[in-house]
Amino acid sequence: MHAAAIWSLCFGLTLSLAGLVKAQDRDDAPGGALSLTIANDFFALTDRNYTNGLALHYAFAPSDTPRLSYWIGDWLLGVGSDTHVRAGISVGHTIYTPADTSAKPAPPEQHPYAGYVFLRGTLLADHGDMVDSVALDLGLVGPAAGAEFVQNTFHDLIQDDPAQGWDSQINNEPIANLTVSRRWRVDLSSDGNGLAFDTVPMVSASLGNFRTEASAGAIFRVGQRLSADYGPLRIQSSLFTGNLAGRRKDSSWYFYVGAAGHAVARDITLDGNTFRDSANVEREPFVGEVSAGWAARIGQVRLSYSFVATTRLFEGENAAQRYAVVNLTVGF
Repeated sequence: MHAAAIWSLCFGLTLSLAGLVKAQDRDDAPGGALSLTIANDFFALTDRNYTNGLALHYAFAPSDTPRLSYWIGDWLLGVGSDTHVRAGISVGHTIYTPADTSAKPAPPEQHPYAGYVFLRGTLLADHGDMVDSVALDLGLVGPAAGAEFVQNTFHDLIQDDPAQGWDSQINNEPIANLTVSRRWRVDLSSDGNGLAFDTVPMVSASLGNFRTEASAGAIFRVGQRLSADYGPLRIQSSLFTGNLAGRRKDSSWYFYVGAAGHAVARDITLDGNTFRDSANVEREPFVGEVSAGWAARIGQVRLSYSFVATTRLFEGENAAQRYAVVNLTVGF
């Protein structure tokens, strides 16, 4: 299917869902939120594998969430009368490269070149101290994703050498990927407005031709007013929560550390195209991850920073993957 036809279909579907009748209007419900998330290994002093990610997400206020979202939430997520349901729309782009970007073609034992552009629809059900989410990605990998242009244009701007091996990138393929996840907040110590401690366990499962995996992990936080969210935002749909606490005007902050494990059955950026031969490496079936960072909020503006390191993603990789994620969220 032609790239333009796929994006026209995605855009039309998104508009039709967003235009449905409002479902609910509650005075205590959160407002809408706009989030910009940037992930880059430059912040971690590397330039390889998952090298850049960018996503813009809009979360509807529960009062503006389409009625269809409540029907789906009731069917999939067990929505109750006290549950805040909110839909969201994201557009995003991620880039993957080998460690040696001067080689042409790319070294066969290193991460293949790949670009991914996506439109994501999300549905969240916030039950109070637990949030369930469903995310559907529709997108493209391959030259049509424009990763070569994005990366080398940026390298030109910073007067860095261009990546030479993009001719060997993974071929064009339409993507459909579904992710379901759950996070819950467990208070460990709190005196209301003072210093508080909590832990946020999380589980998720993804199915599709981009990534099929099961994940579990937890973060431990220390700060003030931890109920403002369920942890820093990331670009991956399995780690996204999109939650910004309502119309509260007070500030909040925390530091966190976390760990997670991923059982990966498929990753197109490592395994290559689904229905044709392409560049690929021998993927590791189990990947561990550690992270640390902070988040701070003043009124309806929140800024967060996360540093992430993983174990080897594929056989022959000689160093851990490292990258950092910065998120800015504005509520209204």
